[in-house]
Formats: sequence, C-alpha cells, structure tokens
Amino acid sequence: MGGKESIKGLWQEWQGLFWVTSWFWINVTLSICNKSVFQFTKFNYPLTLSICHLSFVSVASFVFIFLGWVRIPEKGEDIPTKQLWPLSLLFWCNIAVGNLSLQLTSLALSQVVRSIIPGITMVLSYFILDKRYSVPLSVSVVIVIVGVMVTTYADVEVTVFGLAALLAGSGLAAAKVVVTNKFLTGGNKLDPIYLLSRLAPVSVLQMTVYGLLTGEFCKVRKDWATVGGTNTALLIGFTSFMSFFINYTNFMTNKTTSPLTLTVAGNLKQITTIGLAIVIFNTALTAANSSGILITVCGTAMYSYLSYLDKKKKQKEQAEEKTAVQPKDQPTAVIINMTPEKQSNPLAGTSSPSVAVAIPK
Repeated sequence: MGGKESIKGLWQEWQGLFWVTSWFWINVTLSICNKSVFQFTKFNYPLTLSICHLSFVSVASFVFIFLGWVRIPEKGEDIPTKQLWPLSLLFWCNIAVGNLSLQLTSLALSQVVRSIIPGITMVLSYFILDKRYSVPLSVSVVIVIVGVMVTTYADVEVTVFGLAALLAGSGLAAAKVVVTNKFLTGGNKLDPIYLLSRLAPVSVLQMTVYGLLTGEFCKVRKDWATVGGTNTALLIGFTSFMSFFINYTNFMTNKTTSPLTLTVAGNLKQITTIGLAIVIFNTALTAANSSGILITVCGTAMYSYLSYLDKKKKQKEQAEEKTAVQPKDQPTAVIINMTPEKQSNPLAGTSSPSVAVAIPK
C-alpha cells in the first residue's frame, strides 16, 4: 500500500507538468501539420478542416463513453442546455475567428497580438473565477508577452480589419479557457472527454450551418479535383486524429493547472514554432528574434518557478487547515464506585451508587 500511495502522491504532484508538456508538443506538431495542409495541398478551407477535426473528436469521445472509460456526471452536475449552446458557440467561434485572422494577417502579427492572451486571461479569471495573482507572477506574464512581441515585431504588417479579427480571436481564446475551467474544476467537475462529447457535436452542427451560409462547402466540392487526393485526405485524417488529443490534453492542462498556465504555455509554443521554422525552413535569425526568444524563455521559466512556489504554499495552507479542523481527543469516562465494599449481610441488596468522571487523555 505504501508504494501505491507514494506513486499516487507523486502523480498528484507532477500531473500538471505532464499534461502541459503533452499539450505543448501535440500543439506544436498539429500547428506544423495544419500549415502543411494549407501550404502543400492548397486545401485553403479552414472551416471545413475544423469541422473534420471536431467530427472526429465527437466520435472518439462517444467511443470512450461507450467503453465506460469516462465518468458520467450525476444529476445536477451536467451542463444545462441553456449554457451548452452559448459555450459551444464560444468553442467554435474561437476556432473560426482564429482561422479568419490567420487569412487576413501575417503570422508575425498574429503572434504579437495573441501574445496578450495571458493578460486577458488574468483579467477574466479575476472576474469569472475570482482568482488573484501576485505581483511577481503578473510581472513574469508581462515579460513573456514582451518577449513574443520583440521576437516578431519587425515582420508586422497591419490592416484595420485584420487587427480587429486578431483582437476578437484573442478575447475569444481567453474566454474559452476561463469558462471551460469553470466546468472542469468548479461545481460541475466534468470529465474532459465528457465535456468534449457535449461541446463538439453541437459545435459541428453550428459550424455546418455557418459553412452552408458562407458557401464554403460548395467551393470544396468544386475544387476537390484539384486540391484533393490521397495526400490531402491522409493529412486531414491525421490532423483530425491529433485534434482529439490536443483538445483532451488542453482540457486536462486547464483542469490540473490553471487557465493562465495554459495560455503562458501557448506563448512558449509560439516561440518554439518560430525556432522550429528557423531550423526546418532555413529562416534567417535576426537579433530581434534572438532577443525575443531569450526574453520569452526567461519569462516562462520565472512564471513556472513562481507557480511552483505558489502551489507549494497552497498545499501547506490546506494541510494546516485540515489539521486544525480535526476533532480533539474525547475525554474518557471512568465509573467510580462511591460505596464501601459489599458487606456479608444478605439483607444488603440495594444497588451501589456510582459517579462517572471524565478524565482527559
């Protein structure tokens, strides 16, 4: 039992790091794969690609539930229908507006604007989740934001509509992380896969209606002969497969750490993607790129260290509170006979009076 308990305690201690690391590298991989879909297959239909991704997420989630691997919430714990539709709308609008902003702006501008997502997350967490952040932790977040901006500012090309789309996308991304955290860790405490099984199908339905209204499906059917084929189908299938794991690890990271940790990791992912692009595509590394990457890495390291100290402090406070509320030892009742020893007189048949005295342990 001791070995099992120690393993369980170790997992509780480090599971947040495991999930954020898993989400981080799956995110980097999927970003490169999605870029390959758009660049090498000429399949420039982000909404259709997103529908393929969330369709696979829906099917995979239901398979996990059918196999009994997912905790089904009790009555009263599930998402109310009146909240499910707005949450699903937020879920897919975050994807759609993000894709739209990538089409309207350069990747550099996208990274600069989206770097402020941790800041927006802190503000929303304050009002929605009632979370407070220390000054040093807030400073580390600002350092990360500045690092991403320095890395990419030289390549920025700004348009008013593109900038508006990016700001809207950043707000939606932060809101999605904060709101889903409420369902994952609040009174509901939903299983991440169960939450996906509720959000993904409704999101697919809403995106399908949007796709029909915009005419994207007609364009896909018309251009499939030129942009489709085996390679395109395989890439879309692989990215759909990966999308399930990125959503699952995203929710698990959100559940076991915090919305702010998730968005800070997202900024580090952007810097990692830049670094991989420099290596893979032989992109020139400028002084600004180098300085920005260094600032971001230092800010992320500072944030990780402060988060670790904050977690240790909370664990200590919880342990002290648990010790304080434990009931003190109850006094032991001892029966003392107050009568003299029983006489040999047979007529003495009355009961002997006794007194109970409480003696503390």
